[in-house]
Amino acid sequence: MRFQPLNSFGVYQIISLIAFGLILSYLSFSDIKKLSISGFDLGLIGVYTIINSLVSLQKFGVSYVFSGLKAIAFSLIFFLIIFLITKRGGIGIGDILFFAIASANIGPKNTFEALILAFSCGAIVSLILIFTGKLNFKERIPFIPFLSFGIYLSIFLDFFYI
Repeated sequence: MRFQPLNSFGVYQIISLIAFGLILSYLSFSDIKKLSISGFDLGLIGVYTIINSLVSLQKFGVSYVFSGLKAIAFSLIFFLIIFLITKRGGIGIGDILFFAIASANIGPKNTFEALILAFSCGAIVSLILIFTGKLNFKERIPFIPFLSFGIYLSIFLDFFYI
């Protein structure tokens, strides 16, 4: 999404930020309820990403698209490594595809930040649930809520870096 400082926000960016947040919220609640993500859900964020990329292409140029492609490549390589290390049991393909598509909207820098935030929050919540006895090591937890939180928080942290 790569927003400018708040004082130079345009109407499209505000609408885009709200729409992105609503999509992330919907996908998070869907993952919590079903512990999976459907093709429709991936299509929803895919359509948003395509529309956002086309509008941003006109506004910011080709470098915006290349930045999004770098973010997708980074997230896919990162998750491929995680997927192979955990022997295909630690993270779902839906989580990987979701984050790869979503990362095109936030760029490589925010993708890295979002991953750090998501894994940190996921680890903290998981440890709390394990220590309180509400979760054991074999149970699955939805990861898209943590990824969504990491994405949105990385966007807002950008405002304070500028």
